[in-house]
Amino acid sequence: MRITKRQLKRIIREEGRKLRLREDSIADELEHLRANIKDDEEHVDNLEKDIEDDRDEMKRAEDDRKDESVRRRRLRRRLSSVIREERRWLSEDHISTELDNLRKNIEDDKDHIDNLEKDIEDEREEEHRAEHHESFKRRLRRIVRENTRPTRKVRSARRRR
Repeated sequence: MRITKRQLKRIIREEGRKLRLREDSIADELEHLRANIKDDEEHVDNLEKDIEDDRDEMKRAEDDRKDESVRRRRLRRRLSSVIREERRWLSEDHISTELDNLRKNIEDDKDHIDNLEKDIEDEREEEHRAEHHESFKRRLRRIVRENTRPTRKVRSARRRR
């Protein structure tokens, strides 16, 4: 590709303008920076203060978390002690009611034992009456046997034995 003289001159002019624009813009930027140095210093100071405030806030938040955890632990301990106390009361109530039931059962057991003893005594009397009654029956049978004569069939049955 070939470039004409005219094209070359135009490219050089454009590059020169760009260079001047760059130099002007750099000078403008420097002036702008010099003018804004105070603003930048204030901005830096504000950033430092913000960083310090953030650190303080983080420290306060950490302290709050510690305080909260301490409060939680205290609350947990309080709740645990209340629960233990209630369990003890429930246990004592349960024990006292159980003792009352046992006392009532003891009375019932004594009554039951007394009834059993009466039943045993009644059984003995009944056995004694039955024995007496049986002996009375035996005596009657013997008396009847002695006073009656056996029939022929009975006599012959006795002989066979």
